[in-house]
Amino acid sequence: MSHVILTGLLKPTSLISTIAICVSFFGALMMPVVGSIIDHTPHRKLVGQRAAYFLIVLAAVQISVCEDTFEVMVGCFILFGFAYTIHSTTAGAYLPDLDFDYKRMGEFSALFNCIELATMILFGGLVLVLSSVLDKGDVGTATLSQSILVAGLLIVWLFAWHFLFTDRPALHNLEEGKSVYTSGFTMVKSTLLDMHQNHPNLRLFWISLALSQSATGALTAVSTTYMDDELEMTNAEISAAFVVVLLFAIPGTFLSRTFNRAFNPLRSYRLCVILFLSNTLLAAIVLQDEDTKNYVYIFCAVWGVLYGWKPCAEVTVYITIIPRGRETEMMGIKSLAGGAFIWLPALIFTIMNECDIPLRWCLASLCIFLAMSFVVSRYMDSYESIVDKVKAKNGEESSEEENLKGGNSLLVTMATYTFF
Repeated sequence: MSHVILTGLLKPTSLISTIAICVSFFGALMMPVVGSIIDHTPHRKLVGQRAAYFLIVLAAVQISVCEDTFEVMVGCFILFGFAYTIHSTTAGAYLPDLDFDYKRMGEFSALFNCIELATMILFGGLVLVLSSVLDKGDVGTATLSQSILVAGLLIVWLFAWHFLFTDRPALHNLEEGKSVYTSGFTMVKSTLLDMHQNHPNLRLFWISLALSQSATGALTAVSTTYMDDELEMTNAEISAAFVVVLLFAIPGTFLSRTFNRAFNPLRSYRLCVILFLSNTLLAAIVLQDEDTKNYVYIFCAVWGVLYGWKPCAEVTVYITIIPRGRETEMMGIKSLAGGAFIWLPALIFTIMNECDIPLRWCLASLCIFLAMSFVVSRYMDSYESIVDKVKAKNGEESSEEENLKGGNSLLVTMATYTFF
C-alpha cells in the first residue's frame, strides 16, 4: 500500500496528529511574515486573494484522492494548512474595523458563528445525503465532498475577494535597512515585550488563549484518531459525530451571548474553558471501547455547544481589552496565540501513542492545557477594571461613527468564513 511509505516510522494512528504538528508549527512561524507584509505594504487584499486562489487549486487537486495518490494528498493537505494560515491571518486583519463595545461585538461574533456553522452543517449534510443516495464508498465520498467544496469556494471566495474586501494602505513604513520578511519577528518581539511590561492583563489573557486554543484546536485531529482506533467507529459514524458537533455549536453561540450579558465576557470565557476540560476528561474515562461508542454523540453535543461558545467569548474579551490604535497589530498577536502552541498537544499525543500509552490517556492529556489556561486567566483583574483602564489610557470612548465604520466588514467576514 502506498501509505506504508509515510507510516513506516510511525503508527498509522499517529499520522493525522503528525500532520497536524507540521501544519500548526510551521504555520505559526509564518504568521509574523504574513503580518509584516500586511502591515508594511499596501498588498493586504492581494495577499488574501492569492491565498484564496491557491486554496481553491489545492482543493481541486484533492478531488483525485485515492490510494495511488495518497502521498500527493498528504502533501496537498500540508500545503493547504500553510495557505489557510495566510488566508485567515489576512482576513483577520480586517476585523479591527468592527465595533468595540463588548455587547455589540458579542452579537456580531454570535452572528458570524451561526452563519459559519449553518453553512458547515449544510455542507456536511449535503455530502452525507448525496453519498448515501449515490452509494459512494469512502473514497467516493471524499471525492464528492471536495467537488462540492471547490464549487462553493469558487462562488463565495471569488465574490468576497473581488467585491467585498477593499484595498488598504500600508499601516507602517518599513524602517531603512529592514526586510519585510524579518521585521515581522522584530515587531512580534517588541509587541510581546511591551505587552509584558505595560499590559499585564492582556499578557495573561494572551497566554490563557494560547493554551486553550492549543487544546481545542488539537482536539479535532486527536478525536478523529480516537474514534477510529479506540472506538472502532466507521467513517459514517465519525462524520455523524462531527455533524452533531456542528448542530450543537449554533445554540452554543447564543449561550455565549447570554453569559456575556448576564455576567461578563471574561467570566463566560473561564466557564467555557472549565466545561471543556470537564467534558474532555469525562470522555476519556467513559469512552473506552466499541461498546461505549454510542455515548460519543453525547460528548460531541457538549463539545459542539462549547465550540460555539468559546470563540464568541474570547473575541469579545480580546477586542475590548486591547490598546486602541494598535488593533491590527494586536489581532495579529491573537492569531499568533492561536497557532503558537497548537502543535504541542498533538506532539504529546503522538509521543504517548508511540510509547503504547492507552489512547484515552492521550486524549486526557489535552486537559492539562485547558487547566493551565483557566488558572492563568484567574490571575487577571476584574473585566470591568481592565476595560476602564483601557478607556482611561485611550482618553475617550470610541465615537459611534468609528464604531460603525466596519459595516462593510460584516459582509466581508460572513462571506469569507462561511464556506470554510
